[in-house]
Amino acid sequence: MAIAVAVAAIGGCSKETEKSPREFEVFAEVMNPIPGSLDQSKAMTADMKFEWTTQDKIDVFASEKGEQMIYSIREFDNSVKSCTFKVVNFNLLDATYYSMYPTQGAVDDFTAVPVTFDGQVQEANGTASHLGAYDYNVASEEIKDNSGCFSYSHLVTWLVCNLTVPSACTVRSVSFQTPSDKLVSMAKVNVKDGTMTSTDFTDKIELGLGGAGVTLGAGEVLKVYVTLAPFTVPGKLTVCATDADGQTYVASVSTSMTLQAGRYYTINKTLANAESSSLTGSTGAALEKK
Repeated sequence: MAIAVAVAAIGGCSKETEKSPREFEVFAEVMNPIPGSLDQSKAMTADMKFEWTTQDKIDVFASEKGEQMIYSIREFDNSVKSCTFKVVNFNLLDATYYSMYPTQGAVDDFTAVPVTFDGQVQEANGTASHLGAYDYNVASEEIKDNSGCFSYSHLVTWLVCNLTVPSACTVRSVSFQTPSDKLVSMAKVNVKDGTMTSTDFTDKIELGLGGAGVTLGAGEVLKVYVTLAPFTVPGKLTVCATDADGQTYVASVSTSMTLQAGRYYTINKTLANAESSSLTGSTGAALEKK
């Protein structure tokens, strides 16, 4: 998915029933979030778009044994905002099923699926396609009469940063730092109860910029998106851009706000070698759900 799954409808399946094999369809649709801002000095426009891609897959787990089934997109319905998953030669079973997006490959225990927030790379200035790989979603549904509807819940939060550079440079990476190890680098998702438990913490999450980096002129804006596990900022969040020569440009954000799952927050700052600034207002914006 280009960014994230918001809401989906799906039909479950299992090989444990005596019903005849049949082809059934899994329907999914997505919605865009309501914009929010942590910097009230500038208006935030709704620029995050949720779209399926042909590479998208979802995991579905049976309720009893945790049997894993991976569904792939077969076709789009009218637009990339909705799509159809088609599965052949599975038998449906009336039971509770659990789902996770994005697929995590072979899963040994669907109550402890390891996930990471390390290794994020944004392809170019202002692109957001990398977010889908880190947008961990879970859902459950009791399947009856060969149908059901999964409503996914996001387990992550996002920062959308508009960073003005003070001089011409080629930015290779942007890091997000806290004074102590408050950022989550690794976690485990319990798909069955819909929770995520942090397992490893760090004081820095780094976002790489693809290729040779992003080249900007003085006063131009670098727009980056990063996915984080929900956390409470311990009084200060530092955004640090590093260029090809090793020069760093910094903006400091003073807040003790709790960044919540299913919300995204914007930061609009002018970078400098050192800057002390405060983050004003806002509770963020909840993602719209059906």
